[in-house]
Amino acid sequence: NDTTTKVLVFPVLDFHYFIVKDMLRVYVGAKGGVQRNGLRSISQLNPFFETDQTLSNSWERLNVYGGFKGSITRSIGFDLSVAEIITGQQMFFVNDVADGLGNKFLAEFHDVRVTSFKGALSYQLKSKLQLVAEAEYRLFVMPTDSIKPWHEAPFRFTFSGNYNLKDKLIFKASISAYGPRVARGFSTDALGIVSMTPITMKGYADASIGVEYRYRKWLGAFVDFRNIAALKYQEWNQYQVQRFSFIAGLHLSF
Repeated sequence: NDTTTKVLVFPVLDFHYFIVKDMLRVYVGAKGGVQRNGLRSISQLNPFFETDQTLSNSWERLNVYGGFKGSITRSIGFDLSVAEIITGQQMFFVNDVADGLGNKFLAEFHDVRVTSFKGALSYQLKSKLQLVAEAEYRLFVMPTDSIKPWHEAPFRFTFSGNYNLKDKLIFKASISAYGPRVARGFSTDALGIVSMTPITMKGYADASIGVEYRYRKWLGAFVDFRNIAALKYQEWNQYQVQRFSFIAGLHLSF
C-alpha cells in the first residue's frame, strides 16, 4: 500500500534462417523478463538462506543472443551460441557474519552484465537412448571491483543420459562440473580493523545415477543415488555437501 508499481516493457524477438534445410540454421533474438524472488523459490535454491530480510525482484533488462544450431547426422545435433545479458538487481548470496558465525546467507542485489558462451552436443537413438553434453562460460561485469559474482561459477559443464528399456525401466545418469567460485569473507588486522577478503572456493564435480520402473502408466517407482563418488566439496561457503545420499519413492497419477 505504501509503494508505487511501474510498468516494465521487454522485447520478445526470435529469428531463424535455415542455411541448409533441416540440417543447419542460424538464429538471433532478444528477450527480457522479471524473476520473482520469493521465500519459497530462494529457500529451494539455498536452504541456509536468512528469511528475515527485504527481498527484491530481478529483471532481465535485455538478453541479446545468436548462434548456430543443426545436425551432423540424423542422430547427432549441436547448438553453439553467444549472449549478452543485462540484469537489474540480480541476486547473490553472502555469509551473514553479524553474529560472528556466518552460518546464514543474506541476499545482495546488483546490476550485472554477463557475456555467455554456450555449446551443446546431443545424441538420440530413436526413443531408447539420449545423451546430452553442455558447457557454458560466463564473463561477469560487476558494478565495482570490490563486488564479485558471489558463489557463481564462470564455467559449468553437464552431461546427462537416459536409456529407455521397453517403457518399463528408465536408467538415468548425470555428471555436473563447476569451476572455482568466490565467496565474500572478512579479515581483521592487528589494529582490529575489519576488511572484506574474497575467499576462493574450489571447483567441484558431482555424479548421480537413477532408475525408474513403470508398472503402469499411472503407477511406478524410482530410486536416485546422488554424489555416488562421495566427494567432499562446498556448494555454499562453510557448508560441505552430504558425501552420499539416495532418495526413493513412488509415482502415482490419477
